[in-house]
Amino acid sequence: MIRSTTSFILTYLCVSFNPLPIYDHYTVYIAPGFSDEQKQLIINALSEWQQLTSVSFDVFDNDVPFYPIGSDVVISPIASTKNCPELMSSSEGCIALTKLYPITGGAKVFLPLDLPDHMFKQVSLHETGHSIMNDHIDHIGSIMYPYYGFDSHLTCWDVQEFYRARSQNKECEGDITQ
Repeated sequence: MIRSTTSFILTYLCVSFNPLPIYDHYTVYIAPGFSDEQKQLIINALSEWQQLTSVSFDVFDNDVPFYPIGSDVVISPIASTKNCPELMSSSEGCIALTKLYPITGGAKVFLPLDLPDHMFKQVSLHETGHSIMNDHIDHIGSIMYPYYGFDSHLTCWDVQEFYRARSQNKECEGDITQ
């Protein structure tokens, strides 16, 4: 049982996980529909992964008049968290969703527009983690923990999972975001 002095609902963060090739460089397209603030939070999430791991991104956003061919990750808005179960074809509750496409080798991240900024940042970090092949981990407080409500930055556990998925070992201790 999880106990907290603050009251919040833990909501499952969803992913449709199929094995894909793992890369250290991704082309990301941020689709139209996000506010400037949300777009910046997505870019900040990508930057945090880039700063703390060996991954790098080329980011195209809705300012380009075309969908970049060969985008590894497409980040698209959905109107509400209520749309997430429809995307999953499931009645399971979720906040956001990452779908991985093994045949084409890409990922599509669906982020709801109705999240407050503090949640949007955390969910963006979590879902972009899935898009670069990170799975859920069992450490409460990590971004890749399957329930919302804890840290708003990557933790040592998240960084270790990134390298574990790439069959590498990475040790870290303490607060790695400073």
